[in-house]
Amino acid sequence: MTDMARDEPIELWLEDVSGWEGFMVDSEIEARLFEAFRQVLQAMPVDLCRQFLALRPMVLCPGESAFVIDSPPGPLIYVAPTIARMTDRNLVDRVAHEVAHVLLGHYRQDLRLRRPPHRCEAEADQLSQQWGFRLRYTRSMLRRLHDDWPGGPPAEESPQ
Repeated sequence: MTDMARDEPIELWLEDVSGWEGFMVDSEIEARLFEAFRQVLQAMPVDLCRQFLALRPMVLCPGESAFVIDSPPGPLIYVAPTIARMTDRNLVDRVAHEVAHVLLGHYRQDLRLRRPPHRCEAEADQLSQQWGFRLRYTRSMLRRLHDDWPGGPPAEESPQ
């Protein structure tokens, strides 16, 4: 799938997402978010783009933070309204990180309950970095997630 061939499936997905009731209220934010998704999906390998689109993730932007959860018919990417204050570069990096969570299956509740949050965040950062995007979490942020996790990983497991 070339970049031009990728455009149509991406556009169809974005149209489907934008038609979902309650998705976005601000058309400027919606346009910026759509452009960020487009950039991320164009930057990742073709097979991963296809895999992401096949999962049919939905996007919602009403609350305080970004995360991904399992929701019929597919994953739900929940994006904070604070994205309005993000630079375009930070927004694209955030979207890449959340897309990586989807591809890694971090939205599945069975996996979320078993995997320490610092591991999930580090994995999403590593994958999105392979596509050319910046890390979202510093070592100190990952260590804080590690320390705050009530499940407590085994002693030999430490944040990267």
